[in-house]
Formats: sequence, structure tokens, C-alpha cells
Amino acid sequence: MVVCLTKFGTCKTPVFDVGGNLLTGPIPQSFGCLFAMEFLNLAHNQFYGTIPESLCRLSNAYNFSLSYNFFAKVGLVCRRFVEIYY
Repeated sequence: MVVCLTKFGTCKTPVFDVGGNLLTGPIPQSFGCLFAMEFLNLAHNQFYGTIPESLCRLSNAYNFSLSYNFFAKVGLVCRRFVEIYY
């Protein structure tokens, strides 16, 4: 869950959408702990390195994209979430 602060208090949401924000660096291993995420969009950024396999095993994520980044290694579990382009 993503916890956010609003003028009405806190809220919890199963959505984490940072697609198209030109974020860069490796995806943190801790992202694999986002168990409650239903919508996870990390596409169209500048992530690189290896995708944490734990991230690709999130069971609640029915809408999940890692496409259009610069990963050096994509494991078998993660390939279904990545569109590869050359």
C-alpha cells in the first residue's frame, strides 16, 4: 500500500504509477515488498540493472509494466512484464 497524507488524514491505495517520469537507477530490492499493489507502472523511465525477481512475483499486481527501461538482465519470471525494443 502507498500511504499518502491528505487534508482529511491518511489514505491507502493499491496504486503506484510513476510511468514516464524519467526516473533513473536500479529498481530497489525493497519494491518486492509491495505485496498489496494492484497497479504498478514503472514503464518509460530510465531504470537499469537487474529486475528484482521478488518484484515480478507480486501476486496482487494485475496491471504491471516495466517496459521501456534499460535493464541489463531480465529473468524468466519478469519477461512477461517487459517489452524489449532495440
